[in-house]
Amino acid sequence: MASGNSDTTIDFAKSFDKLVPLIRNEWPEVEAEALDKTGGDFEQVVTLVAKKTEHTKTLVRKQLTELHSVSHEEPATAGELGRLRKMVDRLQAKSHEISDYVQQKMLADAKKKVADNPLTALLMALGLGLVLGFLLRGFGRGRRAGGDA
Repeated sequence: MASGNSDTTIDFAKSFDKLVPLIRNEWPEVEAEALDKTGGDFEQVVTLVAKKTEHTKTLVRKQLTELHSVSHEEPATAGELGRLRKMVDRLQAKSHEISDYVQQKMLADAKKKVADNPLTALLMALGLGLVLGFLLRGFGRGRRAGGDA
């Protein structure tokens, strides 16, 4: 959307009302009244935004061009949404399948290890229980002692 291309400048002016909220969102320091005074003239908007934001006119032109193209993008069609929904459903089904497989495999492996070494498993469970008990009991004492002081 160079300043020399009158078709795009006219297109910018035609869609200016849709662009104002996007411009204000991108550059809140630019007042709506000042934008209205430009009448949708691309170069005046570039100058105004560059002055208010202290950005270069080249950068502002590029960003305004992007905003203009975003404002003209058509929303996703029903067919695209349906295709995306099917894809999400397939991904969810696959993730559940993988989750179930991992849970079953890990559970089977854990059961096998416990069956092969019941004494080791029992000692590990007791040790973990003692450690957790000391940690939780220690935290409980710290709260009561702090509350009494």
